[in-house]
Amino acid sequence: MVDEIIKRESGFCDCCKSEVTFESSQVWLRDYYLCKNCGCIPRERHLAYVIDQCVPNWEELVIHESSPVSRGVSKLLRDKCPNYITSQFWPKDKRSEINGVHNIDLESQSFASESFDLVVTQDVFEHLPRPDLAAKEIYRTLKAGGYFISTIPLVNKFSSTDRWANLVDGEVQFVGEPEFHGNPIDPKGSPVFWHYGYDLANELSRWAGFVSMIVSNVIPGRGLEAEFNEVVVCRKGR
Repeated sequence: MVDEIIKRESGFCDCCKSEVTFESSQVWLRDYYLCKNCGCIPRERHLAYVIDQCVPNWEELVIHESSPVSRGVSKLLRDKCPNYITSQFWPKDKRSEINGVHNIDLESQSFASESFDLVVTQDVFEHLPRPDLAAKEIYRTLKAGGYFISTIPLVNKFSSTDRWANLVDGEVQFVGEPEFHGNPIDPKGSPVFWHYGYDLANELSRWAGFVSMIVSNVIPGRGLEAEFNEVVVCRKGR
């Protein structure tokens, strides 16, 4: 049986830079409203759109993406930016590089200060026990005027951010109902440590000194329609 298409729109995909059709057979558009050309989802398209708006010369810059995936923004950056560097974190492996990918803990990075023009993460910060440390480290590794641009599900919206789990002696202890999201390098998934609200922008400024804002767009002709589709933009001062 073929799934019924409940939403279809023609438009431009900011990930594959093509005129495409967007389709979903599910009500939950965030994960199922696909570009029929490259398979990207709304938050990936929105991230690409915002990067183009904030850093239009990104192809010429030095970019670090933590925990990239195989499609969407990650593929776009990998294909178009010669100075695109990726990292994952294998906490039990002491090698600095694995299969050509840097082994980097975002909360304690080995990159030199002022290494990057742009740092990108996609749905990573909710999985960090100490996002304040990660924000400080990202700020340190950015050049003056550089950007940290990310997707982070702001599930609490106008309510305050809630801690969802703690890391105690290396073990995850949940405060709320145990919650895991997909992890490209771990089939068990990644535990969720935080349910963020819009107050995250203020927290990123307080933690690291960023000028921070949350960008929200609904643009049907670019496939930008979904829940929790915000992009968080942080800039290091010059």
